[in-house]
Amino acid sequence: MCGIVGIVSESKDCLKKLQEGLCALEYRGYDSAGITFFVNNKFKTIKNVGSPKELFDGLDLKVKSNVGIAHTRWATHGKPDKVNAHPHLSEKGLFSVVHNGIIENYRELKDSLLSGVNFKSQTDSEVISNLLEYFYSGDVLSAIKNVTKVLDGCYALAIMCKDDKDKIYFARKNMSLLIGINNNERYLSSDLSAFSKECDTYLTLPNNSYGFIQKNKEEIFNFNNEKVCVKVENIENKAFLTKQGKFNYFMEKEIYEIKAVLQDTILCFKENKFNFKDKEFFQNIKYIKIIACGTSYHASLVGEKLFDSLGIMSNAEIASEFIYRKPYLPENTLAIFVSQSGETADTLAAIKVAKSLGAKTLGITNVKNSAVDRECDESIYLHAGVEKAVASTKAYNAQVLTFYLLKNILQKPQNKEAEFIDVLEQNIKKLNIKTMHKNILPVVALVKNSKNIFVVGRNFDYITSLEASLKIKEITYLNCEGFAAGELKHGTLALIETNSVVIAYITEKNLIDKTLNIVAQAKSRGAKIVIISQFNLKKLVAVSDYFIKLANFSEQFMPIVSIIPIQLLAYETSLALKHNPDKPRNLAKSVTVE
Repeated sequence: MCGIVGIVSESKDCLKKLQEGLCALEYRGYDSAGITFFVNNKFKTIKNVGSPKELFDGLDLKVKSNVGIAHTRWATHGKPDKVNAHPHLSEKGLFSVVHNGIIENYRELKDSLLSGVNFKSQTDSEVISNLLEYFYSGDVLSAIKNVTKVLDGCYALAIMCKDDKDKIYFARKNMSLLIGINNNERYLSSDLSAFSKECDTYLTLPNNSYGFIQKNKEEIFNFNNEKVCVKVENIENKAFLTKQGKFNYFMEKEIYEIKAVLQDTILCFKENKFNFKDKEFFQNIKYIKIIACGTSYHASLVGEKLFDSLGIMSNAEIASEFIYRKPYLPENTLAIFVSQSGETADTLAAIKVAKSLGAKTLGITNVKNSAVDRECDESIYLHAGVEKAVASTKAYNAQVLTFYLLKNILQKPQNKEAEFIDVLEQNIKKLNIKTMHKNILPVVALVKNSKNIFVVGRNFDYITSLEASLKIKEITYLNCEGFAAGELKHGTLALIETNSVVIAYITEKNLIDKTLNIVAQAKSRGAKIVIISQFNLKKLVAVSDYFIKLANFSEQFMPIVSIIPIQLLAYETSLALKHNPDKPRNLAKSVTVE
């Protein structure tokens, strides 16, 4: 849950480029930041609690340096302070290291090989710099090779050695690390967005690899010490070109992009049916397991219902639960892994488990060439564009739409595909996010001042309620829970009282009266009622304190867009509470540790 940037350049302006790269990684989450660079042939290391901007505000960016590494930290081991911030220097100052990941055996290493070292921090990462110093005898690559033999866990490392002033060394195991290429300049980063706008090409370092970058070359070795050649790839849709434009925050901008994202997803499907390498990939599928975390898990629940409707037994499961039990996957299982970032640690661990059980694997991710993309047999790349806000919005809508399109692929016969796509496109044309935004504004004060918020619905609306609840919690920090409407009376109704708010989704015609029954019970106990529906019926308006009208979508496609009013409501409530909706406390965009 952190970001790495390194640069070796012919020019002497690496501080400015490290600043640009590190600030581009803010969206991944941080509590501190730090930098090491060469100046006058010596290490200069500066750390700070807070944002990358605050770190660089105290630096003279005109200082001449052509080699440096920088890092944003999200605390796992040790509190967020300057001492625990990266980079970590070895005891004698020979090595400086930044690290993404978790070292599981760091305590054992402290007590054995490093028992004589005076550690300064509480982190697992500090053992790495000291192990490098322990094994170092003039050859950095040899030291790295020995370090990889004793480390248990996952890591992406950027390493500087005081004796080698024109290289940055690296090692990677189960954490993403990329090399950016630009003439006489090389970048090292955990994320494409950190590369300079002049970078047009990059390399994805293979798992279990190490090596170094210089200004005009890179060398890569696998853990068997064999030299590795890696395909150079072009950078498409450069992440660093993302700007807020006329919007106050990225979250608002990304919600307003949903319509275009849905249209792009459909266009891609029409052009290449997701371009699967194996044209018979979906043949003889008898069971589908969908595995994800957080928002992606909620989208997966929609997929579960859609596949069930085809008569294919399906089940969605939280990745962190799947990997810690003994799952049974029958023959001809398709395992689908959904991750916005493509780097979610629990989801990546689940891919290994599913493969070991013989399942076909399909990744759905918003980041091309991410770990999920690389590890799965086949992948679907969402055309949602970069999400800079921590709370996912447009990627969720794209994930849900993708499950509808997958359902169409699996459906037999497929002779009504053109009609299906045409109806879907006609529905999306009706989407007016500006109108939705206007409609939710009267509800902001009610939600802001509420004691408890409950979001309820039935069938697909229940899934939307779960995602709605998560959005409200993520960026407003208000107590909000999502429930199946029928479950409210099985215990939770005891929490309903004056100053409670019940938000009810009612988008399925045959379930209107059933859900209204629960709404009436909540209203009689003092709750304020907000109803979200495309049905502008008197009985809905009459029972509600606030009625939010959805676009008149076909009922079957409503789960693709019904979340949007709550995405907007959460955003506006966050602003009313004076929070930053792009950077909610304690949360990171990419959850890269279990």
